[in-house]
Amino acid sequence: PGAKVTLHVSVIATPARRELRDATRSTWCMSAAQAVAESSGQLAITIEFVVGGGSYDGVDQLQEEAAQYGDMYLVPGLADGVQSVIAKVVASAVRAHASPAAPPTHWLRTDDDTWVNIEGLAQELLKGVIEPRGGDSDAAVVLGPTDPFVWSLFCKLGPTQWGVSFPTGFATVISAFLLRVVAEAAGGMGSPGKAMRLDTGESEGNAEARGGEAAEANVQRKQGAAGGLVKDVWLEDDLWFGLLLHTIKHQQVHDRRFHDYPTRHLNPSPLSNHSLVVHRVQNLSEMMALEARQFAELNHAAITEHARASGSGGHGDDEGMGSQLGTAGVPGAISVQIDDRVVWVDPPAADVHGSDSARSLWCAGYGLFDSANCELLASVFE
Repeated sequence: PGAKVTLHVSVIATPARRELRDATRSTWCMSAAQAVAESSGQLAITIEFVVGGGSYDGVDQLQEEAAQYGDMYLVPGLADGVQSVIAKVVASAVRAHASPAAPPTHWLRTDDDTWVNIEGLAQELLKGVIEPRGGDSDAAVVLGPTDPFVWSLFCKLGPTQWGVSFPTGFATVISAFLLRVVAEAAGGMGSPGKAMRLDTGESEGNAEARGGEAAEANVQRKQGAAGGLVKDVWLEDDLWFGLLLHTIKHQQVHDRRFHDYPTRHLNPSPLSNHSLVVHRVQNLSEMMALEARQFAELNHAAITEHARASGSGGHGDDEGMGSQLGTAGVPGAISVQIDDRVVWVDPPAADVHGSDSARSLWCAGYGLFDSANCELLASVFE
């Protein structure tokens, strides 16, 4: 009570990933407690892991873990899985907004394979000034106490997908007013226990019964995406979030200090003191090293791992995107320094996807949103 910033953190967790929950508890959860203790009453932080609390294998162990630590929210009646992510996000927003003391001033939704520089994030919220990097402008964003805003790494869908900008699902900070909007979206959710809708419009059971390679590929593709049914329409969770907030006036703060681990997935960036959120952390060792700010060592290890995987025909990450993520140490890769950032580009790999895709990869994948830099790289590498 009386804190200038009250931050509720909902960690959308996967039941089987106990190691990552324990890694979070022993790293940035501890840092959060220290930041609160040193804030002279100006900061309050609550962190909860959110999992399904319905009937499924392993829920008994989750209940025991929740009783041991007191930092878990088991959503009643919800069977956990990729199809229940939106339901978990909404349930956690409802819970945060209905806080017995008062709704928090800010809400952070993140994933359990994510390291958060909680002190750095909290300090910018306390100052009311966000200093983003990698957007159209790196100018500081000054926020009033009641200004509605979304702070994240933003992506934009193509014209076939409504052209909506949406915050990436692994970490998004929103203000109190928008938290209320998300919480009130609970009334628009369908039953979280229903089977996923496939692109064909068939039920999953019908698709499996029909058989055939196309049906199998369709099921696998949808099972690989996290999201849920909203009024019987399947949406991925980050797209749903963007659509939900699209018609509401708010400030979008695009910040590439929210990024994937180097060489992993779609939005990698070298680790540095600027990193606020790092996604796709794989184990306790990496989480501990991030908390210790051992960025140079981790960058080198990621480069070495990716080079080894690329050299043996592998991809270097779980989404098969390794060949598109140019990295120093990979044959043919080029390292370009722009201001204080080192950009890794792998022209031979990018060229496989065509010059347009390569241009998009260089500009979007590495935060080179300045048009002059994009044109320079494009002219050199084409």
